[in-house]
Amino acid sequence: MAPFIDYSGSETHIRINPSVTSIPDRAFRRNHILVEVELPDSIRSIGIAAFSGCSSLKKIHLSEGLHTINHGAFENCSSLSQVIIPSSVSSIGNGAFSKCSSLKEARMHEGLHTIGVRAFRRCISLTRVSIPSTVIDIGKSAFCVCSLLKEACMHEGLRNIGEEAFWKCISLTRVTIPSTVNDFGRLAFYGCISLKEAHLCEGLCEIGEEAFSGCDSLLRINIPSTVVVNQNPFRQCYLLRNVFISHLSSSRDKSFLFMEECPIELLKRRFDLPIEMLKRRFDDLPLHELCYCHSQKPMESMNRWT
Repeated sequence: MAPFIDYSGSETHIRINPSVTSIPDRAFRRNHILVEVELPDSIRSIGIAAFSGCSSLKKIHLSEGLHTINHGAFENCSSLSQVIIPSSVSSIGNGAFSKCSSLKEARMHEGLHTIGVRAFRRCISLTRVSIPSTVIDIGKSAFCVCSLLKEACMHEGLRNIGEEAFWKCISLTRVTIPSTVNDFGRLAFYGCISLKEAHLCEGLCEIGEEAFSGCDSLLRINIPSTVVVNQNPFRQCYLLRNVFISHLSSSRDKSFLFMEECPIELLKRRFDLPIEMLKRRFDDLPLHELCYCHSQKPMESMNRWT
């Protein structure tokens, strides 16, 4: 079958002929009529920007046999609500599903190796994502500004979390970094304002610069013995109070532990934080709570020197 480029038909539902083995670059780009596409098992790759800007596209059926989803393949498909990535797909290209604002579910299967740069950027309806254990690399800004993302499950086998990977995922509440991750980039979890707890597994080598900056609800984090901490990864984490550091761990800048300790009343004045929010620092810590209730001065001393 001859290649088709810039398809401009008026059909809302399309089933691709089984003789076709790839969807060419920009084949259906900016087709605002298309609602549903069914791809046969013969399809091996979806080209660059093949369906980008298809604003009415609600359903795309991806079959086993598909290997590659190229850069920007479904970018700006603002009506797409679900995508199921077959196990035969090894890589999701850069920006493949970027700005799919209605995407609520992105189901990925074992067999996937790489999630590209900005792959799911600004998927503002996405609430949960589970990264298969076969994935070794999450690209830069892969899930940035996924503002409803509450849960990101990462499994053993993952090696790299790119810069700004979860930048401003403002609904994310908890994260566990697997032991197979060597390092994660700068600003990886920047501005995750609902993040309360981060668990870093033994084996992690490096925490990127300002990796958790602006996580102003962060209460608990552990620093494994294998970790080297870069320049102030916890800038503006004003509520951070439970930092467990292995005695074997090293750091290029240990001042991050104390440089932003502030008395409660000063924090309240400087950052206009509600006093009840600040008191959360003492949840489940009876001794610290007692110090706060009776005298702020002893509490400050304990925070600074204990």
